[in-house]
Amino acid sequence: MAIAALAVCGMMTACNNSNNQVRDFAISAAKKFSSNQVDSIRAIYPGAEKIDSFALDFNPDSLDVEKTEAPNTFKVRFSQNADMVVEMTEDGKMTVKESRGLFAYPADRMDLAKKTGQWNSSITDLEFSKRMEDTMFPSWIQSKMADAMKSLVKITKSNVSKKHISDYWTSSEKDVCTYTIEVSNETDQEIGGNDYTISAIETWKYFEDGWADLSFRETTKRQSSSKMLTGKPIPPKGSVTYSWNRSFEGSHHFGYKDFDVNATVNFTSNKASFGYKFTGKEYEEYQNSK
Repeated sequence: MAIAALAVCGMMTACNNSNNQVRDFAISAAKKFSSNQVDSIRAIYPGAEKIDSFALDFNPDSLDVEKTEAPNTFKVRFSQNADMVVEMTEDGKMTVKESRGLFAYPADRMDLAKKTGQWNSSITDLEFSKRMEDTMFPSWIQSKMADAMKSLVKITKSNVSKKHISDYWTSSEKDVCTYTIEVSNETDQEIGGNDYTISAIETWKYFEDGWADLSFRETTKRQSSSKMLTGKPIPPKGSVTYSWNRSFEGSHHFGYKDFDVNATVNFTSNKASFGYKFTGKEYEEYQNSK
């Protein structure tokens, strides 16, 4: 035992007795933790009122008790890097003041918390519990993923090729347009065909030269049509192409021109987080953004 700890206790026997009392208390508490006796645990750990489950798999041989510099306060270390701070009153009553690593959480949320800096080993269970209750944080992260994915899964080709067919003697004309959309995946994982959609907006102009009323003044009207594309898996570091045709009929006096197409990628699944690189400080960024 360190000299500083002896000075706080005053006597070796007193320290040993207190440590033994705390050890007995910790063994009893650990058994409750490992068997998930939530109601009994809340009686000795007032701060754990919102906790649903515990992670400790109790092994009494791994338990270690150490007096801290704070009066009547002890630190108990368990296996699995879990620990708790116990405070003893003058009449020998003990309660848990704080802990680390005793509480259990869903694996997917825990994984997210570790990747984004929402969790680290220095954060107490109670503080982390508050962070895990924050329902806005996952949606905030998802919006950041979507923004990042726009630069990793994107439209790399969007064009229209036109074939014009004209018969001067019958005044019949036809434009056959081939629309082509290419979407590329710069991530290291496949993007499933059902994990995204492409919204393609075709635009063109309709014109009349006014020959019927002899005004001979050209008038134009902008028109558009939308098309939803999906279903093709995009391989890692690869691309897929969608194409389709549309015919436009007219004459020398009326018809269509200025064909164009614009497209955007939209994600339909949270699998669209492929390729997102966490900064390690997302939770702090999120707190500052509120």
